Amino acid sequence: MGVDYLKIIAFSQIFMCLEICAAGSFNGMGKTVTPSVVGIALNVVRVFIIFWFFKYTDYGVNVAWWSISLTSILKGIILVIILIYFFKKFKNFVY
Repeated sequence: MGVDYLKIIAFSQIFMCLEICAAGSFNGMGKTVTPSVVGIALNVVRVFIIFWFFKYTDYGVNVAWWSISLTSILKGIILVIILIYFFKKFKNFVY
């Protein structure tokens, strides 16, 4: 099971890095609500994805790993998009 976990999570590692960097940028600017809301919302979605896949598929525990990977990818993409939007909206920030 550990091998399966590492193979599945490997897909989302770059997006986890993007998520951490974007959240750190928001936290450094004092905008801590945005990464918190995105993180909490997608962690809740993660639970529903697991329940749905357990009900309709036979992948077993790997469903949980895929759910973690998928939501980490989404968190990374969403936070970077919001960060880019924030920088374009407030052009007085240097980037």
